[in-house]
Amino acid sequence: MVDWPVASVSNPLGSSSILLVCEHASHFIPPEYSGLSMAEQDLVSPAAWDPGALMVARRLSFKLDAVLIEATVSRLIYDCNRPPESSDAIRAQSELYEIPGNANISAEEHLSRVRTVHDPFHAAVDDALTKHIKNNGESSILISIHSFMPVYFGKHREAELGFLHGEGSTLAKAACDIATDEGRYRCRMNEPYSSADGVLYLIDRHGSTRGVPSLMLEISNALIASPVQAAQMGDYLASLLSRVPNDAEYVSAQ
Repeated sequence: MVDWPVASVSNPLGSSSILLVCEHASHFIPPEYSGLSMAEQDLVSPAAWDPGALMVARRLSFKLDAVLIEATVSRLIYDCNRPPESSDAIRAQSELYEIPGNANISAEEHLSRVRTVHDPFHAAVDDALTKHIKNNGESSILISIHSFMPVYFGKHREAELGFLHGEGSTLAKAACDIATDEGRYRCRMNEPYSSADGVLYLIDRHGSTRGVPSLMLEISNALIASPVQAAQMGDYLASLLSRVPNDAEYVSAQ
């Protein structure tokens, strides 16, 4: 039994049809992991979390009056957007960052982290979504909020906003089309990641399996480095999402 939570619910009584999730919200490392033997500055690097993502998610939650589920433990311990069988669930290296405390961990330790981080986090999302669907019915929408590095392994990424989707949802295309037409940001579908990178675990597990329209939003962390920038992005995305039709409306318009 651990004495630290793995999920936190903000605005639990939110009235929006959108349910927000931020899987990489925190860089907190529980003390018993001794910082995974990493350098102190690396523990707050993008290897540990998605900088700015939580600020944007909380702003969105406020502007939309939406329920928000936040992960409260660093993905260095366990990446809640990966299934237990994924080699990326507990990484020994992330881009240029080595993670000594994750190297050659035992099967028992792997299972322990699955049970203490993955399982209760996804139980919290499942519970929140169950309640959300009960209150909103077919209008429920699931959106996860992420940020990404504009330069990765020395390569500049073209996208500033990425709209990622799983099977059976046109929500991402609808949002990307509107944002692209506005021309404020460089918007791309399924960039800088796609389903081939194994990054859609959360929205597939909780959204696609229930037939809930789902979207994974990726934001360049250069655009949300400060609270002011994050608030501005949150305001923009709140406005954008309020203008995105539901899947049925979008399909019928094509």
